[in-house]
Amino acid sequence: MTKSNNVTLIVAIVATLIIAGGAGFFGGMKYQENRRGSLARQFGGGQMNRNGLAAGRQGFRPVAGEIISSDATSVTVK
Repeated sequence: MTKSNNVTLIVAIVATLIIAGGAGFFGGMKYQENRRGSLARQFGGGQMNRNGLAAGRQGFRPVAGEIISSDATSVTVK
C-alpha cells in the first residue's frame, strides 16, 4: 500500500467510528427516554414535576432515618 492509500484508509476508519459512535449515542438517548417514561408511569402515574420526580402522589414526602421495623403493610423509621 502506498502512503496515500494508508491515509485514506485511516480517514475512512476514523469517520466510520465517529458515525457509529454518534448513532450509538443518539440511539441510547432514545432508549433512555423510553425507559424514563415507563418508570415514571410505574411510580408516579406518568406525571413528572420540573425536577423529573414523580408528582402523582399528593402529600408524599421522602423520609430519612434508621428503619426500626417493617412488616407487610408498614415501615417504622426512627
